[in-house]
Amino acid sequence: MKNMGRPEMETPTDWELFLLHVLWEHSPAKVDDIREILRSQNIKRSESALRTILTIMQNKGLVKGVFIDRITHYEPIVTKPSIEKRYFRHLVQSLFKGNREEFILRALDESKVTEDIVSKMKEKIKEYKDQKKNG
Repeated sequence: MKNMGRPEMETPTDWELFLLHVLWEHSPAKVDDIREILRSQNIKRSESALRTILTIMQNKGLVKGVFIDRITHYEPIVTKPSIEKRYFRHLVQSLFKGNREEFILRALDESKVTEDIVSKMKEKIKEYKDQKKNG
């Protein structure tokens, strides 16, 4: 079996993913800003712990630090859709052995499908068919 570890080297851990969500909404942000956001959610992390994880995230190419007035401001390099795509591919490959149809049907089984969702799905299917026809 190939690649039995994490999905990709750059794929964030759960904690890194949580910080990415913070930065997608509040960037650029200083460590103090991030700590304040975390405190508002009753999550306590030391400044050094946050700096360490942000350095790891920089090394993975997930965030970058920009110096403004001698203070590092962090912002994400990766987009939410690119991370979603990585996780989707990993989930389909690891849990469903590459079978996307099985994944989609399972997602439908586990979801409360509303008319709004059905409408959006039909729109996506139409876009897909149009792309295939024109592509």
